[in-house]
Amino acid sequence: MTEFGVCLGGTFNVLHDGHKLLLRTAFGMGEPVIIGLTSDRMAMEHRERVRNYADRYRTLRNYCLKVGRSFRIVELNDPYGPSVELPGLRHIVVSSGTKSTASEINRMRESNGLKALEITTVPLIAAADGLPISSTRILSGECDRHGNILRVLNIGIGSENSSKVSGVRDAFRLYRTEFRRVSFHCKSTESGVPEQPVGDEIARGAISRAREALRGNDLGVGIEAGLIDGLLPGTRFDVQFCAIADRSGRFTYGQGIGFSYPPIVLERMEREGRTVGDIVSDISGLRNVGSGIGAVGFLSKRRLTRRQITRDAVIAALIPRLNRELYLERT
Repeated sequence: MTEFGVCLGGTFNVLHDGHKLLLRTAFGMGEPVIIGLTSDRMAMEHRERVRNYADRYRTLRNYCLKVGRSFRIVELNDPYGPSVELPGLRHIVVSSGTKSTASEINRMRESNGLKALEITTVPLIAAADGLPISSTRILSGECDRHGNILRVLNIGIGSENSSKVSGVRDAFRLYRTEFRRVSFHCKSTESGVPEQPVGDEIARGAISRAREALRGNDLGVGIEAGLIDGLLPGTRFDVQFCAIADRSGRFTYGQGIGFSYPPIVLERMEREGRTVGDIVSDISGLRNVGSGIGAVGFLSKRRLTRRQITRDAVIAALIPRLNRELYLERT
């Protein structure tokens, strides 16, 4: 008779990427795995829409055959199943949302004279909007099994600057699989930092704008530009920084290219207390350069524009959201 070393359980109503990570983690421990699959009766106590046990069993078994070797699927009629009575078990794998059940199982095992199980917690995988993938969301048409958003995603942009707004739109439109239908909502926001940010003021300004832009939306995008010290002594670069906030409270960040200003621009900024954008407008003869091609557009002879470097900063901030499993915070 097989002695199982690892256990886990769930309803597995619609097998999605979060479930698959849970199963791969269990099989990765290299021991036989026993999997509790919630019965129809128990599942329907907490859900309105439940696929029948036979269908869920078939889907779960087919995936386990691909990623595991020795396993058994048993029907669960209570939250604990055989985990409280099998003496050979050593590990239990749970999601961050069900860790309390594992602790209860260990209390029951100890009361039965058995060793407590080592608990491995697998973080929930977020969909592209930052909220966890779930069978409920999939069945309601909000997202697919991989977390790509199927409904209209409302994206707040914390600026009414046309070059920034266009850059944000350009970035999201590159990813039509992950963000199939988007609606952009622009509004003026307060950065909470000086008009000419320097160093970490840039990130703080972007975060403040993203947080304000998130209100009433699924994602909030904040953009802030400013000066940072370069890698070499005496060098300073202008960078575009992006913060993207979601309703789970998570922020992701990205930064565009850095370029240097002519010494006269930096000297006048220090002497006159004005922004580099205003000074470049004086030098170039272009009005409101910051709202158009930006200082980078003038200095690069229009080979680069503020819209482009904004887009690149937003793409960089989207990278953790496009590779959600790789960027999980594991415990």
